[in-house]
Amino acid sequence: MKLTIKQRLNLLGIIVTLIILILIGFFLYILNSYGQMNQISNNFTEIYKHVLEINKDEKDFILTKKSGPVDRIRMNKIYIRDKIKELTLQIKDEEILTLLNEVNENNKLYLESFNQIFDLYSKRGMSEHQGLRGELRDEIREVEKIIEEQANTALLNRLLILRKWEKNYFIRLDDTYVEKFNADINPVIESVSGSDIAEDLKVQLAELVKQYQSTFNEISQLDNDIKLHNDELYKLGIALREDIKKLDTDMNNNITKTLNIIKLVVPISSGVFIIITLLFLFFTIISITRPMYRIIKFIHALTQGDFTQRIARKKDDEIGNLSLKLNDFVLSLCNIVTDIKRLSDNSINVSERLASASEETSTALEEIRVNVESMKDKTSNLNEEINRANQSSEQVNKYTDNVLN
Repeated sequence: MKLTIKQRLNLLGIIVTLIILILIGFFLYILNSYGQMNQISNNFTEIYKHVLEINKDEKDFILTKKSGPVDRIRMNKIYIRDKIKELTLQIKDEEILTLLNEVNENNKLYLESFNQIFDLYSKRGMSEHQGLRGELRDEIREVEKIIEEQANTALLNRLLILRKWEKNYFIRLDDTYVEKFNADINPVIESVSGSDIAEDLKVQLAELVKQYQSTFNEISQLDNDIKLHNDELYKLGIALREDIKKLDTDMNNNITKTLNIIKLVVPISSGVFIIITLLFLFFTIISITRPMYRIIKFIHALTQGDFTQRIARKKDDEIGNLSLKLNDFVLSLCNIVTDIKRLSDNSINVSERLASASEETSTALEEIRVNVESMKDKTSNLNEEINRANQSSEQVNKYTDNVLN
């Protein structure tokens, strides 16, 4: 397909525009990708921050047994879950997606484990007035009240030993005190049976002491369960932090790799596009300047009087049409010059004939002139004779007049 110069220039403009648009789109894509990766990295940082807040709130709850840290832990867990879902839609890397799923699963297990711990603490009692601890407190106070009313010092002393093991256990959470408590509970029951108090009070005290023992053992069992869940929670917290750190590290590595690729790809792609543009521009200019150079050379030959030159028409474009018109012009000019030369030759022949005829005419004219001169002389003589005749006639007239008078 042959293109005109205008079409080639338009095509060049279109190609340059497309290349510029491609480069702009490429740069915008790179900037957008880099911005997304930075946003993802910031999200990982936010997730890690909320994990640290969860760990802090977990410790606050264990120390204070208040509901504020629990609510914050649950809100932070929901935030982490939503952020992970959002990141899952943005990230395409399979390794990072796998880590994200692990983080999400650990986050879910962490929340489940914490809820179990919270339920165990709720059952145990957040304070000595709540849950099983509240029941334990009420039970031992009822026992103390009955023994004090009976003024049985021996029973009271044995009961104080049990209270000592109970207090030490709650302070240190050491199962050794549970064993000591259970070892000393039977002697207390035996002491109740062997005491001198009323039988109905003995039965009541024995039942209260057994209930006191059962509640205390249940609390210690709950504490053991809490310890297990705390260990699990601790491990899950460590795994969660490590996974997020690994995610953040991998994401930063991906960002670094992307930046390195950008540093390599952007100059190369820009260079390739620029080279393509320059090559197309070069060949377009060559396709225009070469025919123009031949036309200039042709016109220079014309100024030197060489009308035999012709321009070869190689393309059907504006310059090709100009070459054709110049060739037609030179052909017409040659025809005009030929006609002028022919007319010039005819004029020379006519001039020569006119010159020959002019010489003959000149001789005849000279003869005529001589004859005219001769006639002029004769005319002068004739005039003189006529004058003399007139004078003679006048004299005759005068003489006649004299004769008549």
